[in-house]
Amino acid sequence: MPTAAIFYQPPRACDPLRLSGAVLIALLVTIVGAVVYVRLHFWLDSILLKLGLIGALGVGTGIAAWLAINLGRVRNQTLGVLVSCALGLVALYVAWIAWLHLHVRRSGFDLSVWSLVGHPRQAFALVRWFNQFGTWKYQGQPIAGVSLYMLWTIEALAIVVTATLLGAQGVVSKRPFCKTCNRPADKVSRMPRFAASGDDSSVVERVLNHDFESLLDDPGPLRDEDDPQIDFVLHSCPKCGDFHTLSVTRSEWVLADAARGTLRVKTDTLVDRMLIGREQADRVRTLRELLDRTTAQAGADEQHENSPQDPAG
Repeated sequence: MPTAAIFYQPPRACDPLRLSGAVLIALLVTIVGAVVYVRLHFWLDSILLKLGLIGALGVGTGIAAWLAINLGRVRNQTLGVLVSCALGLVALYVAWIAWLHLHVRRSGFDLSVWSLVGHPRQAFALVRWFNQFGTWKYQGQPIAGVSLYMLWTIEALAIVVTATLLGAQGVVSKRPFCKTCNRPADKVSRMPRFAASGDDSSVVERVLNHDFESLLDDPGPLRDEDDPQIDFVLHSCPKCGDFHTLSVTRSEWVLADAARGTLRVKTDTLVDRMLIGREQADRVRTLRELLDRTTAQAGADEQHENSPQDPAG
């Protein structure tokens, strides 16, 4: 492998300092949102409005998680899901503590929030006690017992799952990242596709040596869509125009299930995100046009050879 070939190194899974600050702000927003949710919950009598309020808390927490993950430059999907789920659980927990505190005070008892936080068993006993009498109403009738437990379960799932799904969308793209412009590179369309030969090492060697044009003749353009093929994948930063990565993959149909005779596409990466300069990127972009010309010329030559000859000529 040529020593001149330099490959892209992905950044860390996140920016710890930025993520810590963003999560702290998201926590404060989530706590305030959960308390407001409980206050509004007490004022509303309609069960439909209360269900809508549940969705609003889940969406609001999800947006806060999305912003925290995006600002923290999280690039790992698992980390994004964990952060979002944790914020969803915080929203649910704070809502429960605030709900219990308001219900206890309405019942004539003086119990601080910190007493509920510091004594989870006591808090759970209060939940069971309130469940006997019901805290939701439907058509003027209180909902209690198993039905209320089911409502609470739906509430919990709606808040946590919504927050997790929305927040996880904030994970920064896995595309190559331009550190200069602080943004992911864009995938360039209309990249060349070559016929795959039996010896991929020759293709890899020429790509690493930036000898792209030699591939026009050997292995040459793809002749049939179902044939094994070599694909170029170019990512470029549209802002500075100086950051480019080139990947090369080989794809072919292989037998997935011999009994059923089903096929699947197998893709192998031959060159993984090699860093190239502006001049090399421009040459890669023009390869598709050169390939199209080569294919058109080959088709014209073949048509000429197969056309009937004029005896008089």
